Amino acid sequence: MADENSMPGEAEVELWCGVYGEGTVFSVKIAREAKVSALQEKIAGILSTEQHTVPPKLLTLYLTRKKGGTTWMKHDSNTESFLQGGIDTGYDKMLSSWKLNKKEYLGPNFTTGDEDIHVLVELPVDAFGYGKANEPPNKMQRLERNRISFAGPLHRDECAVPFDTIDAFRQIQEGLSRKEVIGHPLFFLYGPRQFGKTTIAYRIMDWIASDSNVADVKCVFFEMHIGCG
Repeated sequence: MADENSMPGEAEVELWCGVYGEGTVFSVKIAREAKVSALQEKIAGILSTEQHTVPPKLLTLYLTRKKGGTTWMKHDSNTESFLQGGIDTGYDKMLSSWKLNKKEYLGPNFTTGDEDIHVLVELPVDAFGYGKANEPPNKMQRLERNRISFAGPLHRDECAVPFDTIDAFRQIQEGLSRKEVIGHPLFFLYGPRQFGKTTIAYRIMDWIASDSNVADVKCVFFEMHIGCG
């Protein structure tokens, strides 16, 4: 399907985007004269999965070149922790009806530099079980009152997935509900990126917080990243 915001033959630019909350960085190729709304659509297409569709219009984009500045944010060893923190109010929101080649955005002479990040992406609250990085952790406060502790950079979930259809969720729920064993079993939930591990973990915590039959269960979640050299 042709993009209504761009015309065939337009020169493309490569923009690097960082995602608040998720901490990832990726590139998007888009026509230099495309509108910000077209960029929202491309980013939403990259972030969406079979289980979760990200509505483009609910993405908030920020330009990483500050007002009056000439430099872009750099992708370095601090980027992931920065993206997993709160929203930086020093960056301006991009307006969906504006074209990318406006002087306030990329400008007509834009070129991509090494290690530059051009756009920061704020996800809608219900995307992948996490949302705006600057929201207060209300759920964590509620869970802590039920003697549940927390470790690791996990995020809030507002996902409407039918969890009773997910084998991993059912197995953990059934295992923690067993009364014939001394103590409770230990579960390891692993899978590829965007498999839904964080969302399942949060829904397990929700269930424990609301079910008095498992009030003695204590959960500690660690998010582990294993790299292959």
